[in-house]
Amino acid sequence: FAATAIHVKRSDTEIAEDTSDATSTDTTSADRPKIRPVNVQTLEVAPSDLTESILANGVTSPKTDVTFSAEMPGRIEHLGAEIGQKVRRGQVLARIGFETLEAQQAHAKATFDLAETTHKRFVSLGADLVTGQKLDETRSAVVSARAQLDIAQSNLKKSQVRSTINGVVSAKLVDRAEYVAPGTPLYRVVDYRTIVVEARLAETQIGRVEKGAEVTAAVNALGREFQGVVKAIVPTADPASKTFTVRVEIKNP
Repeated sequence: FAATAIHVKRSDTEIAEDTSDATSTDTTSADRPKIRPVNVQTLEVAPSDLTESILANGVTSPKTDVTFSAEMPGRIEHLGAEIGQKVRRGQVLARIGFETLEAQQAHAKATFDLAETTHKRFVSLGADLVTGQKLDETRSAVVSARAQLDIAQSNLKKSQVRSTINGVVSAKLVDRAEYVAPGTPLYRVVDYRTIVVEARLAETQIGRVEKGAEVTAAVNALGREFQGVVKAIVPTADPASKTFTVRVEIKNP
């Protein structure tokens, strides 16, 4: 579809009106009203999408924010990262009572190996030389030693706190040689590759926002603008402010 529209620019000087006597029939050219030229500009009209913008303030945060805590009680023997340091998935952040638990694992392993060797020796002797009760006892010893070894290995693994994400250490919450209990927070690691912006919109605005809508976010602290999309809209309003939360995700280049 195409059309033209006329944009008229009128001069500031008004068109003079005829003020001659109505009864006079003798009118000279000097008495006639002067017609001034009119400037005309033509424009081509084309269809376009109408974009409606909604302005709102929001709070930024990393999409991934993990606090790593102790699983075993004990004294911290090693801390593997400092604030601001990048860490990799699987990297050891802390060791808690590691040396003691390592010795317990070694003892459990030796006990299991002995029990298994003993049971195999009695089995090799045959039923003529070894009673069934003795075989049952050695078999039970192997099972018990295996269970103790599994527990020791599990405790040793839990004594090493490893990062489960790639990110940056934002908080170091303990010091070396400090005694901690299970559940004590040790490190906080964040992944800033994706930023989340949470904005609150009034109920008169929320109906005009859809999931997947494009968003431009201006971060005043950086003096930059970033492009993102609406990932979620909380369907319930805040009881106090009567506003709805919109969650926007932005890739951090």
